[in-house]
Amino acid sequence: MNALSHDNRDGKASGRRGWLFRRLVNPARPKARQPLTGPALRIWLMRRSLATFVWGIFSLLPVIGFSLGLGVLAYWVCMRPYRTREWNPAVVYLRWGIGLALLGVTGSALILYYWARLVFLSGQYSIYNNLY
Repeated sequence: MNALSHDNRDGKASGRRGWLFRRLVNPARPKARQPLTGPALRIWLMRRSLATFVWGIFSLLPVIGFSLGLGVLAYWVCMRPYRTREWNPAVVYLRWGIGLALLGVTGSALILYYWARLVFLSGQYSIYNNLY
């Protein structure tokens, strides 16, 4: 008999290729996460707030900070439903992190804009030099 067609009593496929069969035919489904409540939610909010602050500081780096700042803003959007339900003692860090991220994204966008303008609209690479 084929090892891929029969199962043992415990439901696992027998034979050398049993693990692959189980993975392909009946992959392990991720368990549904329990919604956070009480102290676990507060701890999660505090950790996220502090992480937002730290990544907000890193988003002040020129050019690299653009993607980090967008990540901080995405972090903040994920936190929004939970912020109104629970008290967050680290809300100051969250606000500072968002402010620093906005400042970093704006600064990086301006730097990229002026760099692109310098490279593409002036000098020998300019498309406007060939018009006249």
